[in-house]
Amino acid sequence: MPSPRSPWPWPGCRRLAETGHHRHARRLTQGGGRGLPRRWGTLTLALVLLALAPGTPPVPVDARADEVPVGAAAPPAGTAPPAPERVQAQVEPPVDPATQVEVLTQRVRGIEGKLKESAAARKSADQARMEAERRLAEGTQEGARLSAELSRLREAKADLETQLRRAQEQNADTAAQLAATAHQVRDLTTAAAAQTEHEADLERQLEQRQEDQRRGEADLLGRLRAAEQAQSGLRAQLREREGSLTSLSVELGAVKTQRDALDERLKALSALVPAPAGGALTLETAQARSATAAAALRDALTRAEAGGDARLRRTVREAEQALHRAQFTAAQVAEAHSVYRVRPADTLVLIANRIYGDGARWRAIREANRHVLADPDRLTPGLTLVIP
Repeated sequence: MPSPRSPWPWPGCRRLAETGHHRHARRLTQGGGRGLPRRWGTLTLALVLLALAPGTPPVPVDARADEVPVGAAAPPAGTAPPAPERVQAQVEPPVDPATQVEVLTQRVRGIEGKLKESAAARKSADQARMEAERRLAEGTQEGARLSAELSRLREAKADLETQLRRAQEQNADTAAQLAATAHQVRDLTTAAAAQTEHEADLERQLEQRQEDQRRGEADLLGRLRAAEQAQSGLRAQLREREGSLTSLSVELGAVKTQRDALDERLKALSALVPAPAGGALTLETAQARSATAAAALRDALTRAEAGGDARLRRTVREAEQALHRAQFTAAQVAEAHSVYRVRPADTLVLIANRIYGDGARWRAIREANRHVLADPDRLTPGLTLVIP
């Protein structure tokens, strides 16, 4: 392995890299090429130089290249490098340099291909993280919209309660007026009875005072007509008040019905809004919905594997979306970090390493998703997990 004090794995590497005698020397010593780490580039250059050095015995894997100090002068040209302190006892037979260069070139290409695959995997992980963040922002906006609608319904409820109190006050006033009118009717009835008795007395006095009786009768008839007219007017007012009371009763019933409907709507909306956002949705309820959605997804996957037609695949996609929405709501209630949709070949350790950079934190993901994980060792593709 290269010396920690010198970037050159073997005496003479620097001279060969500076002169550019080998087509890989500069590219490997300038950072490995195409994203290779400097350590791999230096190791590959050392192997190529060892293969090209004429008359140089193969260096063992555990031989150290830091025997020459950094400040020491380079050996003269054509001079063999000093032998390391620890060498293997067995000397391998010489190998054709061109063949060894070809083998090392193939290894370098293989390493470059793996690095490209690793970069593509990191790019896919970044895209998945950005998608999760976008969906989290959409869920936050949806929660804000539901909170605004909840506030508007509360204001409407308060307005209706105010109208109800006013209607009740008007009903009380109307009842008081109706009681006063009934009292007046009773008084008029009593007065009419007294008038009738007075009329009977006048009739009994008719024989004694005929002239006086006619004048008194005319006067009494006039008074009686006035009383009847007054009684008719009072009856008309009574009927009008009764009609107004009936209308107010109908309106009061309609207001109560509307208030009951708004209360039901408010309860339904509160059950959909998480408790941190002012609703009544609890973590147990959200996890129960997620568990139901996960069971539906597993059932759809089982049927799709048995049938495999387009309708069953569409059912699987719909079940995945329903589970994702339920898990997203559960993540909001639990105030979790985000959600993650399982891909093929994913494991809890791989997901924890991808999200936290520490695979040992897979237990936290398992604890947060016990309600949807039938088997933590076998993850269903398309399953959405809550990331605490």
